[in-house]
Amino acid sequence: MFHNDLWEYYPTTDSWTQKANFGGTPRYAAIGFAIGNKGYVGVGFDFLGVLKQDFWEYNPSANVWTQKANFGGGNRYLAIGFSINNFGYCGTGYSTITTISNDFWEYNPINDTWLQKTNMTGYYRAGANSFVIGNKGYVVGGFDTTGSVFYSDLWEFNQSLNSWSQKSNLPSGGRCDASSFSICGKGYLGVGLDNGIVLNDLWQYNSVSNTWVSKANFPGLNRYMAAFFSIGDKGYIGLGANGLFQNDFYEYTPDSLCATNIKEENNFNKSMFVFPNPINNELNISSNDKVQKEIILYDVSSKKLLQQKFTNSISLNTEGLAKGIYIYEVRDKNGSFKKGKVVKD
Repeated sequence: MFHNDLWEYYPTTDSWTQKANFGGTPRYAAIGFAIGNKGYVGVGFDFLGVLKQDFWEYNPSANVWTQKANFGGGNRYLAIGFSINNFGYCGTGYSTITTISNDFWEYNPINDTWLQKTNMTGYYRAGANSFVIGNKGYVVGGFDTTGSVFYSDLWEFNQSLNSWSQKSNLPSGGRCDASSFSICGKGYLGVGLDNGIVLNDLWQYNSVSNTWVSKANFPGLNRYMAAFFSIGDKGYIGLGANGLFQNDFYEYTPDSLCATNIKEENNFNKSMFVFPNPINNELNISSNDKVQKEIILYDVSSKKLLQQKFTNSISLNTEGLAKGIYIYEVRDKNGSFKKGKVVKD
């Protein structure tokens, strides 16, 4: 049975709230990603046995779905999807019931258009997984057209160069239909299938050292095609299948958090945004008021590194900072403040 319902998870109260049903037909093997404060879901295989190319935007503030431009590569399912710097990406997967593609497309939400980018290097594949670290996208695993060869290779997509480069293979061997997310500048991949074997392991990828490290096994039943995402410095995996469909849900806490116990605080009356996180060469701060403010950036030893005044918005050049964890503090003359942490990737 296929579904089109949507649920919102709130980690503070560990609770679920049902939201507006997905705007398209019920389906599986779709892709999804977030850009800004909007969610996007599209392609897949619907309950009528039809491959889909439709693409939808979800506005959580209005709780409304809006259909957008169809995926540029045509019908697709078991593809990969992720977002980098306000652009969405989708590619690979089945373009017909029996044909696998290696094309790769970029979605621009501003003008609602798709643009073909450099094809993914390596084998054509379906059922792969992806995660994002900083300004780079990563695609790992999947299977071939016959469904009998499972891949363990990892590929990095450089958005600025529109190019692919191969990285270290997943040490555990081939895998498809796994779960993946990013926490504090690291990529994670776990559970899934390897040649009919259902898995429960979890691996962490460090893009700086280009290495994989085994982490705590998933505690529930082994499974594949599970739901997965991250919120802050926690990862989540649940649902999926293992002979029978599952509905349990688990939270993963990494053994080393973002290297500091600083908890984000914000008492500004109006919205204050600090982005992106992880950062690369620029940290942006924006607000909706015109009161003069000051941003201070510290390292984890509380050493002051940057300090500048601004009103509505500012972009700090962080190119000279080493990779690691940093603490920011924004204050205005009225005593309002925002405090938190960012990762330099």
